[in-house]
This record gives sequence, C-alpha cells and structure tokens, in this order.
Amino acid sequence: MASVGERLRLLRETRNTTIEEMVTATGIGQSYLEALERDAIHELPGKAFGKLYIRAYAEVFTFDPQPWIDDYDREQRLVAGASTEPTTSAPAGSRPVAAAIAQWKAARGAADEPEPVIEIEDVAPAQEAPPEVGVAPPKRRIAPLVLVGVAVIAAAIYFGTRSEQPSVQPAPESHPPEAPPPEPPPPVAVPPQPPPTKAPVIRETPAGALSVAESGVGRRIVNLKLEGESDRFEPGTRVCFATRVVGGQRGEVIRHAWLYEGRIEQTITLRIGGPDWRTHSNKTLGRAGAWAVEARDEKGRVLARVELNCQP
Repeated sequence: MASVGERLRLLRETRNTTIEEMVTATGIGQSYLEALERDAIHELPGKAFGKLYIRAYAEVFTFDPQPWIDDYDREQRLVAGASTEPTTSAPAGSRPVAAAIAQWKAARGAADEPEPVIEIEDVAPAQEAPPEVGVAPPKRRIAPLVLVGVAVIAAAIYFGTRSEQPSVQPAPESHPPEAPPPEPPPPVAVPPQPPPTKAPVIRETPAGALSVAESGVGRRIVNLKLEGESDRFEPGTRVCFATRVVGGQRGEVIRHAWLYEGRIEQTITLRIGGPDWRTHSNKTLGRAGAWAVEARDEKGRVLARVELNCQP
C-alpha cells in the first residue's frame, strides 16, 4: 500500500494541481509540502505538523482528513519502532544530570559536616598560699564608719556649691509674626458636559440561523479569495464554488450540490468551524450544457444557488 505522502502527491497530480498552486492555496512553504509528499518527516518542524498539512490538503481537495491522519500516525509508529540508532554519549565537557547531582550531594555533605568538639578539662582553682608566719594579712575591707563619713562630706560640699550659684532663667524665645493665610482662588466656571452617548448595540446572528452571505464560482481559491469568477466555462474545466457561511455553530455541516441539466451529479459535505466560516468545493465540468451548484443546509434547504453554462 502506498504511503500517505505518495497518496497525497498522486491526489494532487490527479487534480491537475501543481505544488506551487498548493503553496499559494495553503500558505505552507514549498519545502515542507515536498518533504511531506516524499515522506521525509524529519525535514518538517515536527511530526505534528504533518497532520496539519494533511488537513490543508483535505481543505483544498475536499475530503475527510481523519483516515489519512490515522494512516500517518500508524506509519510514524512503525518508523519509531524500527529505529535502532545507538544512544550517543554525552559530549566532552558536559555534565550529565546524575553526575551533577552526585557532585552536589558530595559538596553539600562536606558543608554540613559538624565541627569537631574540643573537650576542655576542668581545672581546679589554685588555692591561695597560707600567709607566712609572723606577717599580718592585707586589709581587704574598709570599715563601714569610714565610708559613711566620706559620703556625708561629699554631699555637703556638693549642695553647698549648688546653693551659691545664681539661677539663670532661659530667655524667652521670639517668634516672627504669622503671615495671614492666602486668599482662596476664584472659582473656575466648568462648562457643562454633554450627556454620554450610548454605544450602538451590535446584534449577533443567533446560533442555528445558518445562511450564506457570499457565494460564487471561479477557477481557483487564492488566499481565501475566488479568482477567475465567471458563469461560462469550457468542458473539462475545473470549477470552484466558494461560499461564506454565517450564523452556524462548530460541528454543523453544509452541502454543495452540483447539478447537470437539473439532476444532481455530486454532493459534497463540508464541516463548519465557527459562526463565520468560508468553504469551497471543486468540480470538473465534463459535459457541455446547463450546470448549477447549490449550497444546502442539513435539512436540504437551499441557501444559495449559482447557475453556469458549459460550452465549447
């Protein structure tokens, strides 16, 4: 079975679409699209981007992307399981996590090591040598009566000198006269403010009221714009029907019904992603005659219709 990349390339070539047109329609770099079609997933910014690019192909060629994404995931799991690349060792000068943690623990253990305890022996106080025989011991105390007498004399001298000194009264402080308070400024007339204007009320389209705001047929979609818009085409021309759907909810669907001579040739179901969503479908007009394409909701109600004529 062909890979997802090969199937995408075959689908693009079958629809007569070049890689440059895909770049213009999706806004994705050409090198990434070529890498996806070559199954060179390692050249993409990431494996998840492959799913995003598959959805872009599905948007352009109007197909359900989920089965393709499932195949893509299955291929990547097989590639990942078959990989036998040896584990490269850390480059010189690098610090692996385990070695860094071990070094940190060693340094932390050295810093937390308790300081050595120095034991100090108790030394008995030296005993005073007994006084020599025949020598009187020194006097260590002063008689209490002598101390009392000295204190009385000192007090008398202090109070005697304090009573002889004339008392000096501090000079009264002089304060400058207070300045009169400044006069208040005259009131300023404030012009009356106009009443606030009410903001315009914007009414959103209620959920479920599905409608088509814009529609048309042309040759291609470039940057979300329809190019080559007309109502006359030659047989074998690939025609694009673009619609702008408003008022819907995420998950709802709209159907593009292509009719030839009043009979339905093909019906394409498109999923809506929000209340303002652009959709388009493509159809190759294989026969000459009167063609028409309609946009219908899930109940079959016609929301928009474009008639076109296919002649040589």
